[in-house]
This record gives sequence, C-alpha cells and structure tokens, in this order.
Amino acid sequence: MAGNTQRVQRGEARPGELRLQQESSKTTVCDCCGATSHSAWGWVHEGDDVTRCAYLAHWAESGPHPPHITLGYGAWGEGTSSDDRVSICAEKRRGKWRLVDHAAPGAPPDESTVLGLPMSAARVKRDPRGDEVRETLNFIVRNDDRLHF
Repeated sequence: MAGNTQRVQRGEARPGELRLQQESSKTTVCDCCGATSHSAWGWVHEGDDVTRCAYLAHWAESGPHPPHITLGYGAWGEGTSSDDRVSICAEKRRGKWRLVDHAAPGAPPDESTVLGLPMSAARVKRDPRGDEVRETLNFIVRNDDRLHF
C-alpha cells in the first residue's frame, strides 16, 4: 500500500498489554461517490512479541460510506499465508461499531488475500474470542490518532 509511512509504537508493553504499531496511510478519491477517502493500516501486538492482528481502516470525509475497519486475525510472519487467518469486518453506524459481513466499499480487491477470508459477524459473536475482537477494535479506535471518524 503506497502512501505516507508512519510508524508509532505506543511504549513497551508488559505481558498481556496491547501495543499499537501504525503503518502506511493514504488519501484518495472514492470512485463511486467522489468523496475524499482515507485508509490507514497497522498492527496490534500483545506484549512485546505476539501479533494479535493487522488492521485496515477506511473512512470518508463525506459521502454515503460509513467508517469501516477490517481486522486480520490469525498467524502472521514468515511461513504464514492468508490461509492461516480470517478477516473480521466492522462498521460505525449511528455512533456505534458493529460487526458486519462485508468489506468496506472501495477496499482493495486483494484485501482477503492478505488478511484472510471473511468470518461472518454471527460466527464472531459465537466465537470464544468474540470479546477479544471487540476489545481489539476499541483499542484501535482509541489509540490510532490518524483515524478521524
């Protein structure tokens, strides 16, 4: 993903603490509505050495598309592929983040190739790690200062 690279690590994490690592961001014009659209991605780590997930956020300054975040949950690193993870999608509607079954409008066509095949919102809610997913989403929204929803 091209754009401005910004790496921020929010301090040294103790075991079990979450740490945010910001990566690239970019601004484009939405093909379908002409709105100025933004994308930002990064990582959430647990402790100093465990990657919890990658994330990709999309939002527009105006237009019909709600803010959207896709989490890539699973194994990352050398020797892994998208087959080792799933993507979990959320949208902000009426002031609340909700799990959804679709990628963001205008998301890169290869998003699932990198982040993993989508897991349905219903399946995430039933999964024992569903609370962890919500905790991670809230952590990203609170701590990535590039996100302006």
